[in-house]
Amino acid sequence: MRSKPIARINSVLSYASVLLGFLPVGLCVSLPSARVWAQTQQSQDKAVLSGRVVDSTGKPAPGARVYAEPRDGVKVVQTEAGTSGEFLIRSLEPGSYTIHATSHGLESKQSTLAIVKDSRQNITIVLNSAGGADTTGAGSAASSDSISLFDKPSFAVAGVTDWTAVGGHGSDATLRTSEELNREALALQAQTPSSGMGTAKAEEENKLLAVVSASPSSYEANRDLGSFYVKQAQFQKAVPILEKAARLNGDQPVDEYNLALACNGVGDLAAAQLHIKRALAQSDAAEFHQLSGEIEEKLGNPLVAVQQFQRATQLDPKEANYFAWGTELLLHRAIWQAGDVFASGAKKYPTSLRMKTAWGAALFAGALYDEAAEKICEASDMAPDDREPYLFAGQIVATSSSVNKCVGPMLERFVHQHPDDAKANYFYAIFLSKQARTPAPDRVRQLLMRTVAVDPKFSDAYLQLGILQAGQKDYGGAIAYYRKALEADSQNSEAHYRLGVAYDRTGEPSKAKAEYEMHEQIDAANAARMETERRAVKQFSIVPNASSAPAKPQ
Repeated sequence: MRSKPIARINSVLSYASVLLGFLPVGLCVSLPSARVWAQTQQSQDKAVLSGRVVDSTGKPAPGARVYAEPRDGVKVVQTEAGTSGEFLIRSLEPGSYTIHATSHGLESKQSTLAIVKDSRQNITIVLNSAGGADTTGAGSAASSDSISLFDKPSFAVAGVTDWTAVGGHGSDATLRTSEELNREALALQAQTPSSGMGTAKAEEENKLLAVVSASPSSYEANRDLGSFYVKQAQFQKAVPILEKAARLNGDQPVDEYNLALACNGVGDLAAAQLHIKRALAQSDAAEFHQLSGEIEEKLGNPLVAVQQFQRATQLDPKEANYFAWGTELLLHRAIWQAGDVFASGAKKYPTSLRMKTAWGAALFAGALYDEAAEKICEASDMAPDDREPYLFAGQIVATSSSVNKCVGPMLERFVHQHPDDAKANYFYAIFLSKQARTPAPDRVRQLLMRTVAVDPKFSDAYLQLGILQAGQKDYGGAIAYYRKALEADSQNSEAHYRLGVAYDRTGEPSKAKAEYEMHEQIDAANAARMETERRAVKQFSIVPNASSAPAKPQ
């Protein structure tokens, strides 16, 4: 098998996650931009302006030119909108600006915007017919139709749609990396407690059993024993005891909640849904909403699930609720909104390693690779002994053409801490190989050789060794390494392609043709499989919300 940079992929939720830059067609015109949550720390007095450019029907206007003209006559700042109409202008000086956009003969109305120091503002610019800028003066009442401001992230999930191939940022390799990072972010959810019990817990169980034996019709005795089993993840034992407690004292919300936990634990989702609904009918408790969200997601009801997670966060904005809400958004391709939630959670809980790591994954999905790397570096600095941020950083390094400078010392530390870790050696080798100003081929080769010594099935490491040999015109040596890469993983598409190139260089066209054909076949099969997986995941449709506070689900 081909060595995977993220080892726990197979242990996390089975889904194909966020497409880069994904946005469903036909979203409301004032959808918050990815850039609202994505910018990194700015200098003390500078500001950031971000948003989207759309036409009068609300469709994105890719390639539109956005202009920020300062009233004091300083140089006009301009940028070009991306594939989903999104734009970002960094480091604006404080002051008054005239904002407008143009695209293929269309213009927006001009509007005046006050930029204050150390701020970030998100706007939506609407293109009208040609000459629109001349018909309405800047700052007039009508100009508010063209630009909508969001002081705080404000969105609502309006529904779910099928997967739509509206495009994304970067290569297919970058897309696959983003999906793996998002899977790994989901895996950062709290794990189910162990179902084993030590001596002390066994003694506690025996005492509770004795109480039930002495008073079998006691509601309190059965409730306490059932609750104990839930806490110990002994769900099979918990269900009949809790059902008995519920019969003895009616449908108390806490009993319904514990029954929902137990039924969810044994996989009886229909019963779990019934019990949590009964609990919610009696009490608007955050933990009830959080469990409801988990159950509804498993039942294939993501719209209900995200509303429940959002409500839980509104009622109790603890770290776990922020994280559950953000990962639900990430799972269903609302990457900009997921990033917004993770950013808010990280601000409220600055020591949360998983919040910052997941924020980095969302930033990467939004094609903000430098910012993503910064968040991962910050997470690693918070917990230098935790492997997870290093693995995230390695994925970013392996995919991105240029890497934030913070990643180098981080990955060097990873190798120093774990010299016999194949991924530690591999990722640092890749980082060094991309440093154009200070190439270190000997050190790169040393790290790659260490990688395959630790893990002889690390296909990508052999591939990189072959690339090093090819760079020195040693095509015979390159062919040997490419073959080793394919011995480790026959589906390594790039190894087939580069082996074909090497055969061309050594005058073996028939062998080259065979490798090129294998490369194309594998790529086509992978593309078909990935599209099938992506279509299996429902995508959220996002609309602006009048209030930034989460709405209580109906």
